[in-house]
Amino acid sequence: MSKQTNHNKATNPLKQYAKYSGIAFQMMAVMALSAWFGWKLDQKLTLQFPIFTLLFIISALVLLLYKLIRSLSN
Repeated sequence: MSKQTNHNKATNPLKQYAKYSGIAFQMMAVMALSAWFGWKLDQKLTLQFPIFTLLFIISALVLLLYKLIRSLSN
């Protein structure tokens, strides 16, 4: 085997770790932002039940899981 092939195999686990840790941070950021926007909208509309917070969090979760499944299949 050539030197470059050995180098590519050695960096592959590191690339995988970076990819999946990046996905985790993206998911946390999107969930936090969606919760914050929903909370602010609920406050602005003076709703007693946090419907927009729940809707934004659930929709963000569904979209993020879809994105995660698509990225894992590649």
